[in-house]
Order: sequence, then C-alpha cells, then structure tokens
Amino acid sequence: MKLIAGVNEMKAKFDLKLEFPKLFTGIAKSLPATDKRLSEIWQAQQEDEVCIQLINFVQKGWPKKNALPIHLSRYWEYRLSISKMDYL
Repeated sequence: MKLIAGVNEMKAKFDLKLEFPKLFTGIAKSLPATDKRLSEIWQAQQEDEVCIQLINFVQKGWPKKNALPIHLSRYWEYRLSISKMDYL
C-alpha cells in the first residue's frame, strides 16, 4: 500500500512539473503589457549584459557557483526560479 501511495505521489509531482510551464505561460500572457511594451522589454534585455548572460545560463545550464563572475553570483540562489518564456 505504501508503494502505491509513493508511486501516486511521484506521478502527481511529475504531472505538476509538466503542467507548470503551461500555467506560467497563461499567467504571463494575461499580464497587462501591450505588445509595444513587451517589445521594449525584449529590446532592453538584448542590450543588457546581465540579462544576456542569465538567458545563456537558462538555455545552456548554470556553471558551478564558484565559477560565476562576481557580478552574477547574487543570482545563484534564484537560478531555479529564473526562466525564459517565449522571447522574454
């Protein structure tokens, strides 16, 4: 009985991991930002060196904490919360 409960719990967590990106995308798309404002945000991110490096980490993986440049080390504890959605 415990084994079945454990399997069901693991399945529920796995399903949540699959559903979370859809949920997050839905929430983000409902934010009050015009297409023009989203374009401005995107452009600013493309010109910001920190954003560029963070996006690179999200896409290719984070280095070890001791290998991070000092100016990016403050983002280490948030690395699992930082993500890229669509073009933002």
